[in-house]
Amino acid sequence: IYTYIIFFSLGVGPIVYTYNAELYPTNMRPNALSLALGVGRVMSALVACSFPTLAASPLDYSGTFGLFGVMSLIGVVFVLTIVRETAGRSLDQQGWDSDASGDSDT
Repeated sequence: IYTYIIFFSLGVGPIVYTYNAELYPTNMRPNALSLALGVGRVMSALVACSFPTLAASPLDYSGTFGLFGVMSLIGVVFVLTIVRETAGRSLDQQGWDSDASGDSDT
C-alpha cells in the first residue's frame, strides 16, 4: 500500500495540479482550476474509500492493485494520445482553440 501511495504521489497525483494550471486561458483559469481540483480531490477520496471494499472482495489485494494499475495505464494512453503538449506556449496560447500550435486569433 505504501508503495502505491509513494508512486501515486510522485506521478499521477500531482498532474491535476500542474497540467491544469497551464491548460486554461487567463480569464477562465480561476473557475476552471477550482472545478478541476475539486474533481481531483473527490476522485482521490473515492479511491481511498473504495480500496478496503475492493481488497475484501474476491479481487483480493493483487486484483485491486491490478485494477488500479490498468486504470492508470488507460490514463497514460489517454495522456499520450489526446492531451496537448503545453511546452513552448504562453499561458494565453493554451486556451480552448483547436489549433494545437497556438497560432489562432482567439
